Amino acid sequence: GSDDDAAKEEVASEVAMLRARMEAAEDAAEDARAERERLRERLAAAEAAPARDVDVVGTPATAGTPARQHQHQHQQNLTPASASVHDFILRAAEDAAAARGLLSSAKG
Repeated sequence: GSDDDAAKEEVASEVAMLRARMEAAEDAAEDARAERERLRERLAAAEAAPARDVDVVGTPATAGTPARQHQHQHQQNLTPASASVHDFILRAAEDAAAARGLLSSAKG
């Protein structure tokens, strides 16, 4: 009957939406991986920078040097970004898992 058709259509549109969200989540995960690589390279470069740029905390004469401030900025920038990227990947993975579960139950 028409109720059946309506139900099928609803499932079909739900499936289409979930597929789209899954694709978006997978794209986002790709982007996040690329971003993590860039951050890792920047971190490696920052860590490889001359030690004097980092180890000036106790010496007032050099404590305010641009190098020190720059280094500090990097460390501050890195953590929240990494954390949010990590959360984002987890959420995307959960979304994808939920979508797969719904897809298989829709088929069943």
